[in-house]
Amino acid sequence: MPSLAAFAFGLLISTVLLPELWLQIKPHLFPLKPRADTEGATIFKEIIAKSKRAKELIGTGKLTVPLRYESHLTGFGINEGRLEMQITDEFHDFLRSGEITVWGTM
Repeated sequence: MPSLAAFAFGLLISTVLLPELWLQIKPHLFPLKPRADTEGATIFKEIIAKSKRAKELIGTGKLTVPLRYESHLTGFGINEGRLEMQITDEFHDFLRSGEITVWGTM
């Protein structure tokens, strides 16, 4: 009878308790490393093309900082360049303040 109890106890520990304990400990021992699933340039272009902030900047006429080379651009090119510069500056400000985090590989 004691050997049956020892077998049942060992079975309980190995099939229930150890896997649950491992699931709790594993994230602390081996934390997941974040991975980018899309290239940064692709996301940046998508933000410029589809974001509410971009629409707000263009719609309200807040893009007033001139580009150095805008004399040879069309109206659309001027707006696109100013928008890209404004969004880039905002991204850098958010990165410096720690509001957003990015990572990359070399």
